[in-house]
Amino acid sequence: MSEMNEAALRRKKRRKRQMIGQYMLSFMIIVLTGLNVGFGAINLQKIKDQRAGLYDTDPGNPELPQAPLKETEAEVPKTEPTAENAGSETEVPQLGEDKNTEPQPGEGPGLTAPNGEAAYKDPRFYLVGYYENMGVISNPTGFVNIRSEASANAPIVGKAPAYSAFEILEESGDFYKIAAGGCEGYVARDFVYTGDEALTVAMQHCSANAYALYDRTKAYERPNTASKEQFEMYADNGYELLERVGNWVRIVTNTGLYGYVNEDKVSVRYTLVEPYFYEEAGKDLSRTRLDLIDYAFQWYGGAYVWGSATLGEGVDCSGYVLRVFEHFGYNVPRLSIEQSVWGKEVASMADIKAGDLLFFRGYYDNGTLSEGVGHVGIYIGNGKMIHAASKERGITVDAYNYMEEPICIRRYIND
Repeated sequence: MSEMNEAALRRKKRRKRQMIGQYMLSFMIIVLTGLNVGFGAINLQKIKDQRAGLYDTDPGNPELPQAPLKETEAEVPKTEPTAENAGSETEVPQLGEDKNTEPQPGEGPGLTAPNGEAAYKDPRFYLVGYYENMGVISNPTGFVNIRSEASANAPIVGKAPAYSAFEILEESGDFYKIAAGGCEGYVARDFVYTGDEALTVAMQHCSANAYALYDRTKAYERPNTASKEQFEMYADNGYELLERVGNWVRIVTNTGLYGYVNEDKVSVRYTLVEPYFYEEAGKDLSRTRLDLIDYAFQWYGGAYVWGSATLGEGVDCSGYVLRVFEHFGYNVPRLSIEQSVWGKEVASMADIKAGDLLFFRGYYDNGTLSEGVGHVGIYIGNGKMIHAASKERGITVDAYNYMEEPICIRRYIND
């Protein structure tokens, strides 16, 4: 055998050994990754370090472990409401250049890493960047009460839906002091995920949303400004993001309206629903207002039935308001247009209190708005309202301007 053939044979054997080594290494990585996933481990500190630029590697898009649910029962309303959350899909929405384009692995609506640092391909990791010490509600079937003090007997000042997220400020006995949306309160520790576990659950239940950079940003029927205007976006509201088409994104409102907006006019990020606080800074609420809102939440998730005013069976928007206020001895007219002229006028959102009524134009079946009052909701504080929204959505919570700015505000609780 010639020296040339012997050299070729040695190279062939060396390549074979290298390939075997690579296969063994890949096998070990798979095994170790599987063990890591099996134990539900997402390293929260490493993610924070990654965001701080301490890691330059790209770990890719790991599978999400299923966090165990805590086997305790939260404080829930008397009925069986379905807790609202910001998305229950466990897969990351993948956004291609257009709806016929196959997205690339790890591609998504995405967030640009600060200072150009290397980022995890899975943009859901960025949820952790919004919190110093994130907590997530663990109860999957209802609300957890938020109280004014660290006591089960303290007044209820808000509701935390399933998988809602917040900042944990401190521990106080069996409670955590939490903050969200500029408000603070206390929730029982038994119903809160923290640390790595909180991030795991957050990543499973977050959703991609587009936020307008300015109020009244227009969304169009097609991805161009020459098409019909569909609706206007408000900066404080998140609109579910469906896909990217060129430099446009397709979004949908809570009312089921679809539209396109130029990506330069929005910021896109993964978010979770936040707790609903009744109180706002500088606005003391009477016990009547707190109790009324808490009673309104007892019917959360109930059915919408046009023309009905029977709680537990189905109500329309004004029927819902009628029965909630009637429970506390208030004489409120039956129809929203009548409700909008009774009571006391509230000049603006700057003067509103939780428990006041918000009135809007109503939607016809073809998606167009009526000229006068056609819808009503109960303001619950912190920019949110609870209302019998529609046949598809039932009694739920939305931003007060989820559809448009209110036509008028009325006050029936004189305190």
